[in-house]
Amino acid sequence: VTLGGGLNLDTLTARIKDLETGLGTRRGAIRVEPGTAAHKAVVRITVRDPLRKPVPYPALEGLVSIAHPAPLSMNPFGEWTAIDLQQRILIVGASGSGKSSVQRVLAAPVIVAADADLEVWDLKQGTESQHYEGKADVRITTADQARARLAWYMEQE
Repeated sequence: VTLGGGLNLDTLTARIKDLETGLGTRRGAIRVEPGTAAHKAVVRITVRDPLRKPVPYPALEGLVSIAHPAPLSMNPFGEWTAIDLQQRILIVGASGSGKSSVQRVLAAPVIVAADADLEVWDLKQGTESQHYEGKADVRITTADQARARLAWYMEQE
């Protein structure tokens, strides 16, 4: 899309819902991105749901490093969302919200990375983390272990 006059990137982005209504697409089917030139924008429209059928997790190939972004999920535009695993990550939520599922996806590249250590905290006496036995470098399963580990972190930091 060529921008100019009263049409700029912010105006176009603000009118996405109008575009979706006018084109008869589902909500979230249109995305506007800056173009390569200041007066250009790219409007992306999904015409089919790429998530309608199961999406296999991409195979981890070659040397896996903690420096490589880890694939987390595929968005409706068919692109993988990746997360930087070189940070501490806290996963919280209500029971049944998917914390363990997210943890498994994020743990996979860490387990096989040559330059990373996996630390799993599971204060349900290890019921959620039992499949990490022998894979996690540190596995916290009790409140006493958690207190000791927090004390260790306070000394390190």
